[in-house]
Amino acid sequence: MSDLFDEMQRAVHRLGETMQVPINLPLDDDGNLDRKCPHNQCGASFKVMFDDWKVKVGDNVHCPICGCVRDSTEWHTLEQTAFIERESLAVLQERVNTALAHAVRQTTSVTYGGLVRMALSFRPEAPIVTIPIEAARAMQLKCVCDKCGCRYAAVGFAFFCPACGYESVVIRIGAMFDGVRKAIHVLEQTRAHMTAAVGEDVARDMIRSIREDKIVSMVGLFQHFAECLYKSFPSAGAQPPKNVFQRLNDGSERWATRTGNGFGSMLQSAEYQRLKLHFQRRHLFAHRHGVVDQEYISKSGDTSFSIGQRLVVTDADVLDMCDILSRLCKGMQASAAAGAPVLSSPPFP
Repeated sequence: MSDLFDEMQRAVHRLGETMQVPINLPLDDDGNLDRKCPHNQCGASFKVMFDDWKVKVGDNVHCPICGCVRDSTEWHTLEQTAFIERESLAVLQERVNTALAHAVRQTTSVTYGGLVRMALSFRPEAPIVTIPIEAARAMQLKCVCDKCGCRYAAVGFAFFCPACGYESVVIRIGAMFDGVRKAIHVLEQTRAHMTAAVGEDVARDMIRSIREDKIVSMVGLFQHFAECLYKSFPSAGAQPPKNVFQRLNDGSERWATRTGNGFGSMLQSAEYQRLKLHFQRRHLFAHRHGVVDQEYISKSGDTSFSIGQRLVVTDADVLDMCDILSRLCKGMQASAAAGAPVLSSPPFP
């Protein structure tokens, strides 16, 4: 009986040897490789031109969104990980089928006392079919690093070059606001797709969350932009207090001490007041889940909602905030350049 399985055991033992499986990950139509940040609190998706990934990106990769640095092997998307697993499993299955089929061919049937006849047979399962990953939709922000030339793209605000880690928020702030506008302009199309997939009520709630997220994230973007521009002065002196540019009046005073121009001089009075309202709404979404309290009404002057109600923002609100912040950032760049040249590229148009 034992000799019946000896060959099969030897064949299966050979499966324990190291196996290398060449796998080609699909690229999108522009030759980009999809990547996903491995940081457990980021997880941002972005793209890198595959030629640049091979040549310019080394062992350490920088997330363009959060700036974390990880080994180049840790950036697969979930779809790519599943694709790699399926490809590897298909190769392993083929090796198992081959090994077992070989073992069967090397064994013969055994008859015991003319009564019991044992034989080993093997029928391989159908092969595993791997489905290529569909190319991800075109990213909204495409960049070329001013320092090393690496080409990459990301949805949202891409601050860092994946190859060298160069931070370009000051130079690319205009493109980042353009990404917000594009996201809002396709919301109706997005809502129609979501409605078909998950139903009208869920789709409406998801669209609402997207608008609120843009309000919150634009304040964070402005804070980061202002800090980077402030620190780039040749004689920065004392660093700005933490998150000072999330408070418009305080940020304006801090900027005026450096350049002589406060935010009010860069915007029309009505624009500045609306921007203050948008910033107060951001505070409410970030810290009170959008539920109105007396402090919000007192600071914003917004009486369109009562205490206990939840704020509702529209596409027009998000676009208005985006446009005002764009003009403010342009004015800050101009005032910084007038006081001391700090930019390697001109202000955005």
